[in-house]
Amino acid sequence: QSEIDCPHRSKYLKSAVLACTLVLSIASFHQESDDDTTSDTAQTALLLRVKSQMGLSKWPHAIADAKRLTQLGNSQGRKLLENIEREKKQQAKRDKKLVKAVSRWVQTATSESVSEQEKAID
Repeated sequence: QSEIDCPHRSKYLKSAVLACTLVLSIASFHQESDDDTTSDTAQTALLLRVKSQMGLSKWPHAIADAKRLTQLGNSQGRKLLENIEREKKQQAKRDKKLVKAVSRWVQTATSESVSEQEKAID
């Protein structure tokens, strides 16, 4: 379990995304004036933003940033893309199980209320 597995986890992750976006904006500004390749700071910010977006299940944003990392030649970009796909599949399985459980529960609740109404009529 991570240290940020707490009630405020999503707030921390959202703050991390915002902070990384700010770092990327500043790095982009300095890159235009320095005419240099993407800095290590910007790549680190992208990496942290991908991980934060994965924690928030913001899959399209995480994929876009991981692809950008890969294009920049960062070796972790490809691994992150694979992790994102794996996490998406696991979440889809969990969601499917949850939907089935809720459907069964609703079915049970509605069938019980119908049988109670029929008894009341008799």
